[in-house]
Amino acid sequence: MHIPKQLSSPIVVVAVSSLLEVTAACGGTAPPSAQANAASAPAAMASSGDLHGTCDDACLPPKVKLEPLCIPDSSGYVDNWCQNLCVNTNFLSAGDTIRAGDKWTPVFTWITNAKGGALPNFPLKYPASYTAPGYLLNDPLLIFWTYLHALRITVDPGTNQERVHYYPKPHEVMRLLPYAELNPVLCKQTSDPFQQELCLFPAAWFVGVLHPLSVGIHTIVAEWSFSDPICDGVDVYVPFDCMPSGWNNALVPSWGSDHLTITVVPRP
Repeated sequence: MHIPKQLSSPIVVVAVSSLLEVTAACGGTAPPSAQANAASAPAAMASSGDLHGTCDDACLPPKVKLEPLCIPDSSGYVDNWCQNLCVNTNFLSAGDTIRAGDKWTPVFTWITNAKGGALPNFPLKYPASYTAPGYLLNDPLLIFWTYLHALRITVDPGTNQERVHYYPKPHEVMRLLPYAELNPVLCKQTSDPFQQELCLFPAAWFVGVLHPLSVGIHTIVAEWSFSDPICDGVDVYVPFDCMPSGWNNALVPSWGSDHLTITVVPRP
């Protein structure tokens, strides 16, 4: 489903002073057992609830945590995306700008209905033709996690500077958190019961850190591959709620666009 526009906030660009590909930071993620492909033991994971992490779960044991932590901006604000996704990077959506030499991460996610259709305004809903094992139908996030096969990010497709980042183990570059963990202020402020339930939806967020880009305007395409069709249990529309097996654009469900355009400027 779409990242709800009424709940989405501008992504604050966070300066990265470390070249570490992944830096343990200030928030949380799903327990380590959920980092493995659920396809190896999907029933056990469905019953254990491992896929539904919160920021109370540690990114890494304290002795393993790496410096620096999330870097505050000039006002002292620490990007909540950086904190809770446990990665030190520049999280970018369409139209954002970063500096030459900065590493970056395109923002995209798969948001699903709650396990068991537990939210009053959102009973589990699937197309009449959609089939999957019962334990998966009861937990739409587990459908995504079980059938996710690969990821790829293409920079400047079809040009002489095209670069493809391929992830054959996609679960290693995803984090599992409720939507509210990424927009806690907005979700606490809303008094609309419908929006409050949206904030409780579980989600899988891409956190792969990509190498710096050259100065200029760049087009980014993100795709994911599934071994079987997936649905989010919220509604029945393709590609926002369901996707077929094989390669699918990963940006459309989040942003309604098949690409992001970002700008890289010289460092001052």
